Amino acid sequence: MKNIVQKGRIRFSLALSTFICLTGCSQVPNKSQSQQTVKFINVTTEVGLVTPATWKYGGPTITDINSDGEYDLILGSHHEEPAYTFLKRTDGTYAKQEQPAAKWDVHGIAAGDYDNDGDNDLLVSLGGGNGSSPQPARLLNNQKGELVDVTERAGISELGARGRSVRWLDMDNDGDLDILHITAMPIKETQQPRNVVFENLGNGCFAYKQTKVLEDLEAERLLISDINNDGRLDLITFSPLSIIVRGESAFEFKDFTQQWLTEFEDKHIDFITAAAEADFDNDGDMDIYLSRGKTYYQIANNAMSYDQPTKRLDIRDEGNKSSDGFIFEAGDEVILSDFFRWFRNVDKDMPLYVGAARKKYEMPKAALVINAEDAKGIPKQSETAWYLGYLGDNKWQLSWQLNENYAWDIRASITGVQSPPVDWKTQDLSVPDLLLENRGNQFIDSSHKLPPLSNDNNWGVISADFNNDSYSDFFVYRFGELRKRVTDVLLLNQLGQSFDQLTNHDATVTGTNAHGDMGAAFDHNDDGFVDILSGDDDQGKWYLFENTGVSNTNYVTLEIAHNENRVGPQNALVELELDDRTLTKRVGSSGSVHSQSLLNQVHFGLGQNTRIKKVTVTYRDGSQLIKTDLAANQRYTFGSSL
Repeated sequence: MKNIVQKGRIRFSLALSTFICLTGCSQVPNKSQSQQTVKFINVTTEVGLVTPATWKYGGPTITDINSDGEYDLILGSHHEEPAYTFLKRTDGTYAKQEQPAAKWDVHGIAAGDYDNDGDNDLLVSLGGGNGSSPQPARLLNNQKGELVDVTERAGISELGARGRSVRWLDMDNDGDLDILHITAMPIKETQQPRNVVFENLGNGCFAYKQTKVLEDLEAERLLISDINNDGRLDLITFSPLSIIVRGESAFEFKDFTQQWLTEFEDKHIDFITAAAEADFDNDGDMDIYLSRGKTYYQIANNAMSYDQPTKRLDIRDEGNKSSDGFIFEAGDEVILSDFFRWFRNVDKDMPLYVGAARKKYEMPKAALVINAEDAKGIPKQSETAWYLGYLGDNKWQLSWQLNENYAWDIRASITGVQSPPVDWKTQDLSVPDLLLENRGNQFIDSSHKLPPLSNDNNWGVISADFNNDSYSDFFVYRFGELRKRVTDVLLLNQLGQSFDQLTNHDATVTGTNAHGDMGAAFDHNDDGFVDILSGDDDQGKWYLFENTGVSNTNYVTLEIAHNENRVGPQNALVELELDDRTLTKRVGSSGSVHSQSLLNQVHFGLGQNTRIKKVTVTYRDGSQLIKTDLAANQRYTFGSSL
C-alpha cells in the first residue's frame, strides 16, 4: 500500500468502528441501508458562488484549472453573460476570476490536457447566431493557470459552424486527445462537414480528419462510453439516439444503432435531453440513463400550466405565422403579466388590444389589471398582437395573431382564472426516461425499474453514489411548470433491482420561475460524500448543495493523475475489487449534454466494506496502474503530476 494521501474531513463512523474490531470484513448493503434519506444543504452563499440569473446551456464544466489538486468551476451562460471560472480556495470557498473563460453565445465547454503538459486546457463551442454567423470552436491553452486562445495557431479556425458540443477523446489510441466538434443543422448551404474531427498531431497543432460517420450525424449532444469493453471509446449521440462504435482502425466509426437496440420495437428514440453512464447493476459494463423531455421549441406549441393556489394560468405557443386563442373563466378582473416574445427577425413587441373598443396597451410584461367593464366585446383581429375580450357570464377570451414568423415562442400569464380552459387542446410535456441495461452486445430496456417521476419533462441527469452504498444513483433535473420551479428527483438505487424516488432531498431551490437544466456531481469539500452543483435555466442561478452524508457507510477517493508516459486521466477506466463484487467507473463527466468535465478524483461508495482488495486504473494508452489491500475512508493517488 503506497501513495496514501488523506484529505479533508474523515468521518469516523460505525463502519470504521467495525473495521477496528474486524479488519478485512465486508458486508453487502441491505435494502434498509439503501433507503436511508439523503439530505443536502444549500451552501451557495457560504462558498461565495455569486452568479446572475441567466439562461443556461446544458451544465457546467468541472476540472482542476490551476493544478492545485482542487476542482474549479467553469460556469457558462447561453448568450447574456460570459462563462467565468471560479477557482477553489484552500478554505473551501470559490474565487471568481476577472477574465472570462469565454465571452458570448457559449455552448459546450470541454476540459482536457491535449498537449500532455500536466494542466487542463479548454475547448469552447460557440453558437452561430441562429445560423447567421457560424464560427469555429475556440481552443484555450492553459499556460500555468492563464487561458490563452491558440485557435488559429493550432489549426482549427477554418472549420466549424453552429457549435453545440465539444469533446476531447483519443480516436487513434496514440495517447493524446483529438477533437470532436458537434454542431447544429446548418441554415445556409455549405461545403463544410456538419460535424468536425481534428487529429492531434502531437506538436500543439491539429489537422482536419475526414470521418464520414461522425460528420453526418444528426445530433447536438453526446456521451462518451465504451459499451463493448474493447478499450476503444464509443459514442452515444442524441437526439435521435445513435450508437456509434469505434472500429479497430484509427478514426474508424460504425453506426451500430440497429444492432444495439435489437430489443426496441421503435429504434428511433427521440426527445433525449441528457445521458449518464453508470454500471448501475455492478456487472462490469456501462449502462446508460437517458433523460427525456421537450425543449423550448418543442414546448412552444399549445403548452399550458395552471397553478390552483394563485389562480394563475401560464401559456406558451409557437412564434411562427399563426393565430390561436381560448376562452377561460374568471371574475370581474384579471391580471395580465409576463407576456413575452422570444426575439426573432423583428425587433418589436406585440401590443395588446382589449375589448370591442380595441383599447391599446403595450405588451404587459409587468402586472396589468383589466376589469370586465373595460374589456367588453371581442376586439377585431388584424395585426400581429394579443387580443383580450370579456364575453359576459364570467367568460373571457384571449387570442393572438402573428402575421409573420415573429418569435421563437410567445408566452403569457393570467392571474384570476377560476379553472384551466378546456377548449384549447394542450400538449403533454412528459416523456418517459429510458434506462438502457448493457448486456455485452446489446442494450435491453430496463426502464421498468424506474419510478413514476422518471416520466416527466426531464432536462438533465447526473450519476453518483450519493449514499455510499456501492450502487450508482441518478439525480434527474425536471423542467417543471411553465413558470414554476419544481423539485428535482433523486433516484436511489436499490441493489441494482429498482430505484426509489426522493423529492425531500433539499437539493433544489424552489419558489422561482426558473427551470431545472443540468448539473454535476462531485465531492466539493472532500468529506467522502458526493455533492451537487446545479444550474437553473430561464433566468435561474447556479447553486451548490452539500451532501450531509449517511453515517454508517464508507467510501474511497482515487485521484487519477498522469502515468509514466505523460498520458493524462481523461477517460481512464477505474475498477475497484471488493470481496464480493467489482465496481467500475470512468474518468470524465457525471452526466453529458454539451460540456465535458474532467472528474479525475473518482469517488466510490463502499457500503459497509472496510477493505479494498484491488484497484486497477487503465489509461487510454492501455497502460495500467494497480494497488492492492487498501483501507476505506482514505484518498489514494495513481500516477503523478507533471
